[in-house]
Amino acid sequence: ISKTAEICEKVFNIKEYHTIVADATGFGYDDTVKLSYLRGRQIREVKSHVKTEVLIGVRGKKKIVIGVAVDGAYSDELKLLWTILDKVKLKAQHFLADGYYDSVKLIEYLEKRQIKCVIPISETIRQGVRNAYRKLVKSRYEDERYYRRMYKRGRYKVEQLFGNVKMAWGDRDRTRIYELARLFVMV
Repeated sequence: ISKTAEICEKVFNIKEYHTIVADATGFGYDDTVKLSYLRGRQIREVKSHVKTEVLIGVRGKKKIVIGVAVDGAYSDELKLLWTILDKVKLKAQHFLADGYYDSVKLIEYLEKRQIKCVIPISETIRQGVRNAYRKLVKSRYEDERYYRRMYKRGRYKVEQLFGNVKMAWGDRDRTRIYELARLFVMV
């Protein structure tokens, strides 16, 4: 996938992405009939889905998938993202992700590479934001005029990608074997 991304970058003459967006989704396999009647806690106990982490680069109207990581049900999205980041060279101005990715380690890694993070940072009454990097990202996200709009457009792009894939190929694979389901998701 990273080789395909490099070819696309050469064809479209992309030296640097405006934004890179990270998000994860799940693709099911096996227990399709069983999932139709389960609800709430019961559905979260079913392990027949594949967690998929996607990192896309956005330049203008072009979306290019930079990396994909696949693992078992309920895998940690941050760990999956780190497997992608270990394999690709990031060339971007901004990094967008949802609040799950507000890890100090990730923010520090990206900010040291001059990639501005735009991530919603949660703050509660009892637990404030202490880390300098997290404070910077929080203030950046709260800028309604520029960064918040960029965040909404970027999140829309990744959700649009997931929607297009799931509409075209479905959100379930017709296999009972986990390894085959992983391969189907990668394809």
